[in-house]
Amino acid sequence: MTLCFQRLPTACSKTKARGGINHIVAALLGATALTPLACGYAHAQTTASILNLSTLDPNFPIAYAHGISADGLIVVGDGPVNGSFAGLVWSQAGGFKNIGVLPTNNNVSSSASAISADGTVVVGISATSAFMQGQPVRWTQSGGLVALGFIGGGGARPDGRANAASRDGGVIVGSTTNASNLTEAFRWQNNAIVGLGFLGGTGVNRRSDANGVNGDGSVIVGASSSSSSSFEAYRWTQAGGMQALGFLGAEKISSATAVTPDGLVVVGYSGQQTEQAFRWTQAGGMAGLGLLSTAGSFNSSRAAAVSADGSIIVGSASSPNAAFMAGEAFRWTQASGIKSLTGLLTGAGVALGNGDHLESAEGVSANGQIIVGTLSNDDGSKRNAYVVRYIDGTVPPVTDPVVVPPVPLPPTPPVIAGITTPGSVQTSVDALERNRQGLMTQQEGFVAALLGDNSSIGGGGSDAGAFASAGSAAGGTAGRVNFGNGFSLFGGLSVAAEDYTRMRMRNVVTLAGAGRYVFPISAQASLFGEIGGWFSPSGRYRFERLYANGAGTAIGVGNTSGTQTYFFGRLGAAFNATKDDEIAASFELGRQSFHTRGYIEQIQVNNPFNAAVPGATDTMSVGKARLQWTHNFSAEIDTTIWAGIAHGFNAHTSLTAIVPGFGQIATTARSQTWAEFGARIGYHATDHITLDLFADGVSGGKGTGTRVHVGGGVKARF
Repeated sequence: MTLCFQRLPTACSKTKARGGINHIVAALLGATALTPLACGYAHAQTTASILNLSTLDPNFPIAYAHGISADGLIVVGDGPVNGSFAGLVWSQAGGFKNIGVLPTNNNVSSSASAISADGTVVVGISATSAFMQGQPVRWTQSGGLVALGFIGGGGARPDGRANAASRDGGVIVGSTTNASNLTEAFRWQNNAIVGLGFLGGTGVNRRSDANGVNGDGSVIVGASSSSSSSFEAYRWTQAGGMQALGFLGAEKISSATAVTPDGLVVVGYSGQQTEQAFRWTQAGGMAGLGLLSTAGSFNSSRAAAVSADGSIIVGSASSPNAAFMAGEAFRWTQASGIKSLTGLLTGAGVALGNGDHLESAEGVSANGQIIVGTLSNDDGSKRNAYVVRYIDGTVPPVTDPVVVPPVPLPPTPPVIAGITTPGSVQTSVDALERNRQGLMTQQEGFVAALLGDNSSIGGGGSDAGAFASAGSAAGGTAGRVNFGNGFSLFGGLSVAAEDYTRMRMRNVVTLAGAGRYVFPISAQASLFGEIGGWFSPSGRYRFERLYANGAGTAIGVGNTSGTQTYFFGRLGAAFNATKDDEIAASFELGRQSFHTRGYIEQIQVNNPFNAAVPGATDTMSVGKARLQWTHNFSAEIDTTIWAGIAHGFNAHTSLTAIVPGFGQIATTARSQTWAEFGARIGYHATDHITLDLFADGVSGGKGTGTRVHVGGGVKARF
């Protein structure tokens, strides 16, 4: 499968959005807007998920998504909270944030309409329960909810709302009542609200609304009463003021709902009995996008949002004469025309549930991949916000007539489709973190052979040798220098590989070293202290992330490199029970860390929501209690058996995963307990050569599992 992409200008749609968390988001989502180039072929890939906003109030299962950030990582809308509707900002990292209500004028509800391109500013309305009279508002994480005011004081009964924001939120547009009690479009900047006026019309019927604004706030679109219509779409600039955009056909009603960041493409709808979505450009004027069907439930369409380059438009289709729940979300491109978004997902094999359909599409990310809106069941008793990922492309035709025979077209790649939930994605990242911690604990088992864990505390001379283990593949060299005054040095080097559940490591090089001092306190007993550590400067790691995909599962696979370190101190006592038996007990305290470089999972059939995982570090303090026994069967054969309990605490992780449609997902590191154990039997073949068989292992809970490294070695004594 081959994909080529070109970079297009930065984002947006009806709802502007933040400009990305970091460069890894750009790589994951294609930076800004991405379109296929003629590089062989592009493919269609479809993903969908449901944001269960309605679960905020089980007694009122209704919720809406109104917009999405340009990078596709933040959703805004509203849902029930404590019996009233509240404006919500949703991201996986931050969860649901309630923008609240203004503390004046008996405000009890709010709604979030849009978000700025940089993700810092949300706009909407704070309203009263009586007739939903409201005020336009601006919300930020640091500043909370702030009223924008009214044009000319708002008249006798001030009312209004904010509908869109510029790239940085410095310009906000919407409509409020003015001093003459007329609803008028406004432009807000630098704490000043200014009315934009009207296209025309007279008396109490004059009205204008501002529905969209471009990236720098210089172009505003909306609808206004005019001399020829009760409502006509317009495009406003500082130099030209309101410029009427006209109508489709003879029905003299139109409205502009969104504009691209460069201000060159405007979308909306036109018509009265039969509304039709339109796309407007300076060169081509207003062009209709068509209808989902010319009869029945979907003989009207309204465009709500547009991608950054103007090539992808989303909206809703309905019938003015149909039942309340007759809406159907659509997606339009020049190549495909207008298509039901529910139909596109169904055609890709995505099951939405019995009777569920995508009722509306209200926001789209900069690159056109991520679409948000509202999902409904047949009777309208349930409405949830949704997030869909949909990418399609076409196979370019052969255009070179000189080639004989003609170049065959590449086969059409399979559709990539899926449906998941925020909870499942979060669970997958939590499991990824547990597996990382498990890999850290299992690494302790590989190091046992390097630091003399399989030998007695007080006895033995100097030696050096090589070893290898099977199953858990490892090989290396280790040795000890006994200076004869109670002080010994241990060290070694190994290369290891292992397959675990949902993770794998290859070519992990480990260097280890420690110094031990044994202090005799009687003929039979000694105290000892040890300090040391190990370091894995390089290694290749593979992690699998499992999450729900409809009724089945999906697996995201990522490959990266990483380093591990561990430093420790140990105190203990050894007792010579007989001339052939040594029993030792010790306590160890250490600090371990594991760092991996960032990686991006490949998007494929079984991984529709591929994650980008930035570089991350896990750390934990480790306490170990250990007991061992060494026995000399004869002058030629000896054995050491040991076991210990270890506890990891004060654990921290910087692991996050960035998932399209879900944002940056954080997780936490947990304390854990595991067992370590080992045994060795040695045969002194000659005065200077010893052959060893050994088994070292680690056993723990989720993420750690149980592994035993069985091997043999040879060492020379000197």
